[in-house]
Amino acid sequence: MTLTFQATLKKKVFIKYSLLGLLLFVPFLIAAFWMMGSFIATLYQIVTLGDISADNTNVIMMSYFFNFFMSMVILFVGALVVASYQVVAIRNYVFNQTKIDGHVQLRSSMKTLQYLGLLFTNALIVIFSLGLATPVAHVRYARYIANCTAVEGDLLLLNVQAHHDTANTAVAEEVAQAFDLGAGI
Repeated sequence: MTLTFQATLKKKVFIKYSLLGLLLFVPFLIAAFWMMGSFIATLYQIVTLGDISADNTNVIMMSYFFNFFMSMVILFVGALVVASYQVVAIRNYVFNQTKIDGHVQLRSSMKTLQYLGLLFTNALIVIFSLGLATPVAHVRYARYIANCTAVEGDLLLLNVQAHHDTANTAVAEEVAQAFDLGAGI
């Protein structure tokens, strides 16, 4: 008896998540351009007046260095927020649409802000420990993924054997891979 994973996935849902991600990035883009607006206006003035010299260019670059830096930080944070949103939305959608042989339903309840906070704190842990606490970050990530994942249904209907046993069907391997934390989710 072979059990299969079944999911009804629609392209329009993935397109919706992509468009929402772009829409979510717009405020960050506006904020970054706002930070650079005075630099662009000053640069335009200098070009139209014809007062381009190495000294003027250096003074302008130094006076707007903080704005450049903050614009890059804003764009980086925006990209991180959008990527986190898309990872969470797509994982929740795919898991919530997946059934095993029509009896067992997978559930995912990840939240974007919690996931973003986890990524941020894990990055701080790894940076400030000079990489020595990388296993701690991996455990925190695995714990969060496990806490947000549920299986609904009668698990006795699944014919899953221990991972080291030889299974008559591919179900054991498929179930093990479905809950693999390094699967790019």
